[in-house]
Amino acid sequence: MDYTTRMALAERKFPELFPPGSLECLVQHNDWCGIFSGKVCNCVPSVTITTLKGKFAVSKKGDCRKLDETIPTVFDPGNLT
Repeated sequence: MDYTTRMALAERKFPELFPPGSLECLVQHNDWCGIFSGKVCNCVPSVTITTLKGKFAVSKKGDCRKLDETIPTVFDPGNLT
């Protein structure tokens, strides 16, 4: 299953993690993957998504597991003047 199919499956399984406009997706392909030479993806890349609910790893079966990381914020407490 390619990474786009994994993302679609994860979205169907966990719609609460995919609200419009609040998603960042990181796909990390293997160095030897065909995607880097203009071909189709032929690896099983690492896929993570970051939403307002946190950062999640997306498994090969489209399951989402929350990672223990904080979400960066644009709020700068030193700039309260």
